[in-house]
Amino acid sequence: MPAIPLPDAETIAQWAPTALGVGTMAMAALPMIGQALAGLAGGGAGNGNSTGAAGQISNSGLTPEAQRAMQVLKLLAAAYGDGPTDDPRIAELRKELGISETGGGKTADAIKADELWKNNAANAFNTLDNQLVNYITRLAGNNQVDKEAMNKLIREVNVALAEVGTQAYTKAGHERVHQILTAALQKAHTIVSATNGNASETAAAINQLSNQYLHNIAGQQAQQGAAGATPAADRAVAVAKSKIGRPYVWAAEGPDEFDCSGLMQYSAGQAGVKIPRTASQQYNQLPKVAPQDLRPGDLIFPASRFNNGDPQHVVMYIGNGRCIEAPQPGQKVHEIALPASYYASRWT
Repeated sequence: MPAIPLPDAETIAQWAPTALGVGTMAMAALPMIGQALAGLAGGGAGNGNSTGAAGQISNSGLTPEAQRAMQVLKLLAAAYGDGPTDDPRIAELRKELGISETGGGKTADAIKADELWKNNAANAFNTLDNQLVNYITRLAGNNQVDKEAMNKLIREVNVALAEVGTQAYTKAGHERVHQILTAALQKAHTIVSATNGNASETAAAINQLSNQYLHNIAGQQAQQGAAGATPAADRAVAVAKSKIGRPYVWAAEGPDEFDCSGLMQYSAGQAGVKIPRTASQQYNQLPKVAPQDLRPGDLIFPASRFNNGDPQHVVMYIGNGRCIEAPQPGQKVHEIALPASYYASRWT
């Protein structure tokens, strides 16, 4: 049988997506494809095919078309393999296919995605876990939380998101993250037998959690709106942070002791803006803010204590899914995760 010329790199590049797809799954399919191609010649010992060491099939009984395809597959296997090569055909093929010389056959974009994931996954998961705990706790209200069920739910969410992995950087991945968190919050309601929420609040919480996670996994803060924080808001946030560790005292307005709304009024005052005194007044007398427009310095009123528009608690948003609050008697000013469900107002 005359020698069959090897396909050029351009031809292989055109064949590659159809023949193999991408990644490890495609590589795992090579032996099966080889077996199928061997069958094009009729297969079996009677046609001169033989199996050598490690189950490799010889090409002696293949038709010219099948033998040419086997050559394509061999080159593709080498192209998608690990490490550098000194074979100019493989180097040219990798160039045509956009495959990196290193990194397990991954493209440059895939390598960057892996690095981004490695750098940001821990923070993204930790923030999301804290927000889920806060959400479930608020849903339970005065009822006791089944901690075992809550921890199981959080583990399930983490596993599901880990399976999405770097696909979270794609549109399909965004949709999958939203689906996972939708299911999680629905299950959270079941865990605590919650009746103190409504569909719109739950939808807002799902969007907020999804938005926060997707931005964190990309190493970014959640979108804060086009305007960004004002200098006065930056000043108020810095003042509120400086009071971390100071005790909560009911009706206290600072500078060393605070109740929840007293800390808000004091921080805004230090930035040169006078705002109402109580949490209820701070919500009802200040402009309202939609969750997608939230920015540092805004006042947050958790849905669990919203009390039908007469909120009993307020915290300050400081960016990156975090807030500062003066919590309750016996506790101190500290930082918390942004509530999963809330209302907001703006003073600057």
